[in-house]
Amino acid sequence: MFFSSFSGIFDTPWGVFALLLSLGVIFVNGFTDAPNAIASSVCSGAISMKSACLISAVCNFGGVFLISVVNSSVAECVFSLAGFDGTFGICAFCASFASIIIFGVVAWYFGMPSSESHAMIASLAGASLALHGSFSTGDKFLEIIVFTILSSVFAFALTFFSSKLFKKDKLPYRKLQVLSCVMTSFMHGAQDGQKFIGVMLFLINFGGESVGFSVPVSLILTVSAVMAIGTSLGGGRIIKSLGENTVKLDFRRGFVSDICASVSLFLSSLLGFPVSTSNIKACSVIGAGISDGEKVNKKTAVSVLAVSVITFPVCFMLGYLLTLLFVSIY
Repeated sequence: MFFSSFSGIFDTPWGVFALLLSLGVIFVNGFTDAPNAIASSVCSGAISMKSACLISAVCNFGGVFLISVVNSSVAECVFSLAGFDGTFGICAFCASFASIIIFGVVAWYFGMPSSESHAMIASLAGASLALHGSFSTGDKFLEIIVFTILSSVFAFALTFFSSKLFKKDKLPYRKLQVLSCVMTSFMHGAQDGQKFIGVMLFLINFGGESVGFSVPVSLILTVSAVMAIGTSLGGGRIIKSLGENTVKLDFRRGFVSDICASVSLFLSSLLGFPVSTSNIKACSVIGAGISDGEKVNKKTAVSVLAVSVITFPVCFMLGYLLTLLFVSIY
């Protein structure tokens, strides 16, 4: 069973706190990140919000499960970044995940899609500096930041040029959007689900249950279910911001942006880099709009970009300061 895997964690209040924060981050991802996967299909009118959330839940599970079996390199990468140990390691872990939740909820309040990937990397770096006084995995952090930028640029360029290949009224784009919704939801699970698998496996190992990368099916189910609940409860605000306020999406633009975002996420997952699903989807939506000469809401686009830029410094400082605070009261 799922909770039996965490039996060692329940031995201390800090362990219980860490587990709750981990589940909280997955939930927050549900209403700040997962909605990006279904935004195009919902806003174009191809699929209802209820149906899209159901597709998202099923495909998130499928993405997490299949990638965990075929290629767990993203989970391994995140696992290595969360390499806290010693007496205060659990404090750094809790500080990192508290930072992600705080930033994600604030961004959601203002209707801006935020990246838990960016927030996780930045907060882990801040916590590592506070705990160890240095970056033990600094090169890996830099690689992830660079690849995150490249994956977003690639998604924009691919969508921009692909939009010119798909002509209007030549294909049943409304029906095809069901397929593209499945693909983006699947790849969201493959990317973000694996990140959470990685950190929760680290937590299990920290609790004394050395399981390595043997991922329990119950853990995959839990991650998918919590993410789906978050999407159904709070996803509407982010969907409106990305799919309606940024650029007007029709069936064709929605389909192309979904497919190109999925390709970028797929390649990133194969290469083993945790990237931002939020940024990739936002860039693909903007790319589709610009390619068609559609007017892009500059205010919303700049706001989305601004949130992406400030995520690193803000979450870095939150991770750093909260680690110092938690260590002081440990």
